[in-house]
Amino acid sequence: MSELSVQDFWDFTVKRYSAGGNMQACLELQNEYGVNVNLLLLLSWCVANQLTLTLVDWRAIHNAIKQSEQALTIHRSKRRSEKNKVPFNSGRYQQLKEQELMLERTQQIDILAQFNQQTHLSIEPDQVNGSIPAFINLYNLRGKTDALNLIATVIN
Repeated sequence: MSELSVQDFWDFTVKRYSAGGNMQACLELQNEYGVNVNLLLLLSWCVANQLTLTLVDWRAIHNAIKQSEQALTIHRSKRRSEKNKVPFNSGRYQQLKEQELMLERTQQIDILAQFNQQTHLSIEPDQVNGSIPAFINLYNLRGKTDALNLIATVIN
């Protein structure tokens, strides 16, 4: 398979994130279970395209985004603080949201730089995608029914 382009992945993630209850599921997984939404959306892309990532692959991608994840976490906290300020400055809050979106896009570039270096196996549509249990293992979510149901919401 050819490389996954930054624009194709961005387009996929925007569409998937905004579909149905996915935004709420993504944010709950992020806030309650520490799941990286960009990685969750990569899982969704892999399932949709019948490609598998091993736990080793997931760990390599996860390690490749440690710096960008730290920057996003700090920025997200700043944005949340701004939302609770009185009086509320909607212009400043919108600016912080736009900056956060740019940080998310930058993180996707880091993700794809690692992802596109890896070799991924294709599977038949009727096969179970091994990316799913590997992702669950990455975040230690085995047996956490609420989290598993939220993941299912996003990837289906």
